[in-house]
This record gives sequence, C-alpha cells and structure tokens, in this order.
Amino acid sequence: MTRETHRSEEFRRATAGVLRSIAHRGDVDVAFAPGPSGVAGKRARLPVPSRALPPAEMTRLRGAADAMGLRLALHDDAVHAKRAPARREAREIYDLLEQARVEAVGGRHMPGVAANLRSRLAEECEAEGYDRMIRREQLPLAKAIELIARERLTGDAPPEAARAILDAWRPQLAGKVEAAIDTLAGAADDQDAFARAARRLLAALDLAEDEAEAESESDEDEDGEQEGGEDEEQQSAGSAADAESMPGAREEEADGQAEAVDADEQ
Repeated sequence: MTRETHRSEEFRRATAGVLRSIAHRGDVDVAFAPGPSGVAGKRARLPVPSRALPPAEMTRLRGAADAMGLRLALHDDAVHAKRAPARREAREIYDLLEQARVEAVGGRHMPGVAANLRSRLAEECEAEGYDRMIRREQLPLAKAIELIARERLTGDAPPEAARAILDAWRPQLAGKVEAAIDTLAGAADDQDAFARAARRLLAALDLAEDEAEAESESDEDEDGEQEGGEDEEQQSAGSAADAESMPGAREEEADGQAEAVDADEQ
C-alpha cells in the first residue's frame, strides 16, 4: 500500500468515526461510493476520496459527513413528511430549510463541526460561481431562501461569494417573507414548530397553502385513515414512500471499524 493510499484509508476511517459520533449512533453504515452524497435510513453515503486528498476535497468530505451526522441525530423523517408540501419547488425549499436547521442547531455546541460546515458552504458557493452572478434570476429562489435562512439561523454572514447576489434578492424577500424567516429562527430547536414556520414561509412566497389550510387537510386525512381498513394501508404505504430520504444506496463500505474520534478534532 502506497503512502497516499494509506492516508486516504485513514481519512475514511476517521471521517466515518466522526459521522457516527455526531449521530450518536454506532450502527450507521458509512459507505464511500461514486454518486451523490446522502442519508437513507441508517446508511450514509459519501464520495470516494482521492488518493491525493487536497485540502479543498477534505473540507467538502468533512463538511458532508458532519451534515449527515447532524441529520441522523436531529431529524425525524415522520415529522418532516407530515407537513411536506406537494409542489416540487415548495418541497425543495422545505427540504433545504430542514437541513439548514439541523446544521445550525448542531453547530452551536460543536465549534469544529460549525467550522467544517462553513468552509464546505463557502467552497460550494465558489464552485457554483455565485460570485459571478450579477442578476437576481441567476440564483434560484430555493438557494436564495436557504442561504438567507442559514444566515438568520446561525448568525453568520453568508459566504463572500454569495453576498452580492443575495443582496440582489433581499428587496424581493422583504415584508412577510422576511418576517417568516425570523419566525423560523425562533423555532429551530423544535422540528415540528419549525416545519409549521416553514409552511408559513412557503405561503408567504405563494408556493403552498397557509398553515390553517394545511392543518385542515391533515385532520381530514387522519379522519379518513380511521374509517377505512384498506385505505389506511394504502395511505400508510404512501406515507412511507413520501418520507424524505436523501439519495445514496450503499455500494462500497468504508474498510474496517471507525476509530473513536471527537467531532471537534476535524
């Protein structure tokens, strides 16, 4: 085994160990495989690290692992699915907001993790070319909302590469939208309350019905489930299918058991 290969393997083991430590779950199956990163059930999938492992790549991988660990520790799929909107654009914003929530809450008490997440976000904004965007329409609404919400949730300024384009968006998000984002920040420690606030934000953006209508529909669904046996089974199956999961089937497991590594050491 070459020195570079050994270094890459050590990085895999350490990263997997930190992910499990943050998640407070030793049973998480961490895989390094080609394709998108993500969490599905108890499986976490990360990109395969290169042998050279330049600093920027290490930052991305550490940040991705920390984000997955926090999601496993602080996110409940059932709570999230209960208030998930049907419209695709609304669902994208709803999902991004929840990920921003778990990272903000988790990063409060783990400075090392928070630093990894900030570095990863800055690197992603640079890679996406946000610093070259000059018109508001160049940055999708979902990303603008996510970045502004992250700013409000963490108290950190947005990455330098995204500041100019976010400033172009801010006048469009004033008023009710801005107030709804403030409400999000106040509900960050309670996922259900945060999901309600996210729905109010989507209503302010005219992307989903308001909270009262959403709760009315939820109550009707619950009544229907109590009345029908076959319908109940079908709805349960639908709910399971709709429950959020990030992409990433297990293709290649990290070799060996992860060493016990404190999260802040990354």
